[in-house]
Amino acid sequence: MTAKRVLFCHRLNLGDLVCASPALQWLRQRNPGDAFRLLTNDFCANIARMMPEFEHVYAYSKIKLNAPAEWRMLWKARRWMADRILGLCPSPDRRLAWRMRLLGSVAEPDFNDAPEHIAERLAWSFGWSGEEPLPPAKLRPPANPGVGQDVIIYVSARKPSNRPTVAQIIAIIELLRQRHPGIEVGVYGVPDAPKSAAHVPNMEVQLAMRSALAKIGLELRTPGQQEMFTTLAGCGSMIAPDGGLSHIAAGFGKAVVTMTGNIDPKVWWPYTPRTRSIQTASKQVADLDPADVVAEWELVLASPA
Repeated sequence: MTAKRVLFCHRLNLGDLVCASPALQWLRQRNPGDAFRLLTNDFCANIARMMPEFEHVYAYSKIKLNAPAEWRMLWKARRWMADRILGLCPSPDRRLAWRMRLLGSVAEPDFNDAPEHIAERLAWSFGWSGEEPLPPAKLRPPANPGVGQDVIIYVSARKPSNRPTVAQIIAIIELLRQRHPGIEVGVYGVPDAPKSAAHVPNMEVQLAMRSALAKIGLELRTPGQQEMFTTLAGCGSMIAPDGGLSHIAAGFGKAVVTMTGNIDPKVWWPYTPRTRSIQTASKQVADLDPADVVAEWELVLASPA
């Protein structure tokens, strides 16, 4: 069979891209000689470069911020003359579709009768029948991840329903310390000048979080994207609201507990065996019992690597 050039297109967020990993691995196993490249935004490019399936990543600034740069990158990707152009979106996406048309693709994916989870929906659009298991999401860790904390607790989330309270986080930490003396806990949040306006409401909570953490001998760390990835690669486990970072930690093979708000965990759980999602009937992370969160963390930590 003649090797083909396959160009994938992605425009959304970090978690969506990591959830594409199982489908990409499945496709790679069936077409080992094909060349895979990706066109994505600069926010996701660093994660894309950790995905072993891609030989090259075309990265652009989001079009509303820097339209000429995206046009130039679209032109570079088009000049590669891909034999096949596929979108990395688990459902129809109008904005992604017009970018793909500029690259020469007009085919629309078929999601009829597709499974629930977004990783499986994407694989379904590539021809996966569902009769064989997909591999778990997988990322290549940074070159120098270092040695990190036993457990990282992330406290920020874009969606209001996914945001934990200060008292909740403190209670989780105290329970972890009581049940596991000597455990090293790291607490992290978004940078103090977030690029996304959706994260601005976190700033007031993070200010209160800093004060509460100081009373128990901890600090709130707010590294940039690349440093956060390195930190995740070096940690032992993670407790976090649903979001891109929980998917990334799972992709690095970490034990992850996802605190899930008003979304369907059957659709969005990190696609690896060592993950658990916890949700209340109210679908508000703020209503989760800290004892239940810690119990889920103990269960997932005990699961095989």
